[in-house]
Amino acid sequence: MTPTDRQELRRSLRAQRKALPESDRRRAATAVARHLLRARILQPGQRIAAYAAIDGEIDPAPAIRHAQRLRCALYMPHIADMRAREMQFVEYRSSPWARESKTVVSSRIKSRRRIDPRQLDVVLVPLVAFDDAGWRLGFGAGFYDRKFAFLLRRLVRKPLLIGLGYELQRVERQNPSQWDVPLHATVTEQGIRRSRGGSSPFRFLSSSSIYRR
Repeated sequence: MTPTDRQELRRSLRAQRKALPESDRRRAATAVARHLLRARILQPGQRIAAYAAIDGEIDPAPAIRHAQRLRCALYMPHIADMRAREMQFVEYRSSPWARESKTVVSSRIKSRRRIDPRQLDVVLVPLVAFDDAGWRLGFGAGFYDRKFAFLLRRLVRKPLLIGLGYELQRVERQNPSQWDVPLHATVTEQGIRRSRGGSSPFRFLSSSSIYRR
């Protein structure tokens, strides 16, 4: 896929998801949370990172509210340096999960505790497009690929990168770039898909807890 093709795919899928009625988005978010809970991906006491939904993204709030009930430690992405493409994960203290911008720099953010991404257990990742092998297309800045490049080493087993999206964002299998970090699984309103790429095994979760649709 050429850069032009990727830009066209981004444009098309972003327009499609933003065109979804709000009621459909809420139902999809609820369904995604239900699939995550049934698969027991979210466990008590975990360190979980998520995002604030923008641009028509699947809202992780229903799943995160459950994680809060499980007394999980929650973290949000914070763009520390846009030019250097540097993203950090900072402690989230508010309740319930709020729609905070992912790119706003504020004094509140600066006072929050940061976490090494290697210490996270689960990362709920936004996406524009995905395929069944774990390839993910985002906005194009590469923040997640840079932050989790260490997962390309085969012996590294966490965190789990779980993409959240709508079924309409699923595309035919793509040829990833060497720096693309694959997702371990993707969750849509229709269910969970384990990534079938060899570099993104799900061997550290029981086979009974994850299913394909």
